[in-house]
Amino acid sequence: MNTAIGRDVREALSTLGLPVLDADVSRRVAFAEAFAAGQTVSDLDARSTAAREVEAFTTELVKGKYAQKIAMTARPQAVVSPQADKWVSDQPLAADPAGPTKRLTVDVPENKHTRFKALCAMQRRKMAEEVNAFISQRLAEAEQQGRAS
Repeated sequence: MNTAIGRDVREALSTLGLPVLDADVSRRVAFAEAFAAGQTVSDLDARSTAAREVEAFTTELVKGKYAQKIAMTARPQAVVSPQADKWVSDQPLAADPAGPTKRLTVDVPENKHTRFKALCAMQRRKMAEEVNAFISQRLAEAEQQGRAS
């Protein structure tokens, strides 16, 4: 590690008994340049320091002391219980009172999209469900205003 914080992190991980790779990958301009070009650092310059760091890292990860040995065996066969099949077949078909659907594409600022997606995930709801609920609410409000006028 070329930085004090890097050395401190490596030491702390070792102290905790966690595995630490010997290979380091530093923050380099070459990574940003490769990303901008849609290439890897090895594609841009296979002899660069960044390419050598990535090569050392991947080699250690795949072949090093922490590499896991994976036994290639036959794919396990799924066992489906009869109760699971019965449960699926007993589920009522979803009613479709609204009829056919149409796709709605909306441009939303990225930060709002991220926050909305997180909110929906925390509430275990799909974003589409929330948008549909909002549209239904607004339509009901508009219909109420139309009747009141």
